[in-house]
Amino acid sequence: MATLTVPKVLTHKDSEMKQEIDTKETPTVMKALQSIEDPELRTRLLKASGDPREFLNVYINGQNVNHKQGLQTQIKKDDQMYVLPAISGGSDVPPTLSLSNLTDEQRPALLQRMTRPLNTAVNNEFLKEKEDIIFDVDGTLMDISERLNLCDAMYDKNNRRDTWWNLFLDDKMMMYLDQPNKDVVKMAHRLHKAGHNILVCSARNERHRITTLWQLNKLCKMDWIKGLWLRKDNDRSPDNIVKREMLKTIRSQGFNPAIAFDDRNSVVNTWRSLGVQCYQVREGGF
Repeated sequence: MATLTVPKVLTHKDSEMKQEIDTKETPTVMKALQSIEDPELRTRLLKASGDPREFLNVYINGQNVNHKQGLQTQIKKDDQMYVLPAISGGSDVPPTLSLSNLTDEQRPALLQRMTRPLNTAVNNEFLKEKEDIIFDVDGTLMDISERLNLCDAMYDKNNRRDTWWNLFLDDKMMMYLDQPNKDVVKMAHRLHKAGHNILVCSARNERHRITTLWQLNKLCKMDWIKGLWLRKDNDRSPDNIVKREMLKTIRSQGFNPAIAFDDRNSVVNTWRSLGVQCYQVREGGF
């Protein structure tokens, strides 16, 4: 005997319906459906013409009969036949899934997961949660490639490395050469529009505050940020150490960042080690 199973989401009862099928008398899927003994259930699943309603999928041993001969698929002895709601969006159960290989304890749990789109409200409340989100400046919100190229071109290899840094950290160089990374700035705008708090956290020095705010306000149109955190003047700690200390300050001020956008590898790794999911916007192996 084959077995026909209809889950409780379709029976509208407290239990699923199981019915043995004599494959000699009802050799096809269509015949098996029409042989359902419960008249109320049969009416729910079949049209007056006897055809199955559109919201149903039928599986034999885990394979959708649409991949076989449809309603005329032959049922064999010991086959496991399941009638399930069509999964939301037209998705199909993978043909390799074999329900017949599951134990009686495993099968109900799998059926419940497969039918969840129709009988359980999807919990998407997390989409309404508002986050504190960090954006870096150099290499993230701002494209600094022209400033880097000009510093390299002007730098005399016979001079001390301080000469390069003095050029790179010059306010006028920042103002005239930096341009917004449009894709990242657009992302910041969309997150702000969705109600999230945007925090800007940069390893630039405190003396660059006015220049940085000018770039954010005038070039990026981000005059709505919740705060700008910068490195202390004369602090030459590595960027990832600076950002680690900034996070402590940010948290002490009542923010709890869950997401960051940055570019430098060491900083990206530090954010992640501190429990902040970081999206790396550019390659940053420097």
